Formats: sequence, structure tokens, C-alpha cells
Amino acid sequence: MLLLTRRAGEAILIGDGIRLIVLATERGQVRLGIEAPPEVTILRQEIVDAVTEGTRAAVATPEGVGRFGVRRDQPPPRSRPRAAASVGADQSTVPSAPATTISSPATRKVRRKAAAPAAAESQAASS
Repeated sequence: MLLLTRRAGEAILIGDGIRLIVLATERGQVRLGIEAPPEVTILRQEIVDAVTEGTRAAVATPEGVGRFGVRRDQPPPRSRPRAAASVGADQSTVPSAPATTISSPATRKVRRKAAAPAAAESQAASS
């Protein structure tokens, strides 16, 4: 570690594009200014430590692991088999009609018209 003593207004150069300037010293605190290229990330150490510790705490506990939907007492889920063995195999069968069908009034009207000639034939045959 390099130890330097600087007064207000004095600067330290780091690398090619970073300049650290001491702006003021008051009541045991130092006010710093940092000039750096935009691609250089500057972070406060306490913030990095808090985020790192929070992440560790959230993942390390069983409750934290549960928040992600993972349970340690359960084996990982198996992959599901494919619905069809080959391409197009699922189209070879006709799906069965559902037990309850919901139809619109227009659909019911078409069905009644289609059923009307058949009903007239059956009445004529029975008479």
C-alpha cells in the first residue's frame, strides 16, 4: 500500500487517465474529487461489500434458496418425454369432442338448419 500525504487542492495521478484531487479536509473527513474516463467504473467499497453480503445471505439460507423456487430436499425435475415420437405423429389422430361444448347462437342456428331436413324425413317416414 502506498501512503501519501496531500493537502486540499493537491492531486494524485493514477495510470493514464485517472486523477484524484483532495478538495477539502474537515472534521476528520476528506472530500475527494475523481476525474476518470467514462469507461472506468468507480464504486464505494461499503456499497460493494453490502451488496455482496446481501447476495450471500439471500442465497446461503434455506429461506433464500426457497425464494428462487429451489428446494434442496427434492431431486431436480426430469425432462418430459416428447409428446409425439416423430414429426406429424400427433396429427394422425382426431381429437375427441369435449364433453361440454360451448357454441355461439350462430353455430346453433346452423346446426338446427342442418338437422331440420333430417327431422322432416324421419317424420315423413313414420307417417
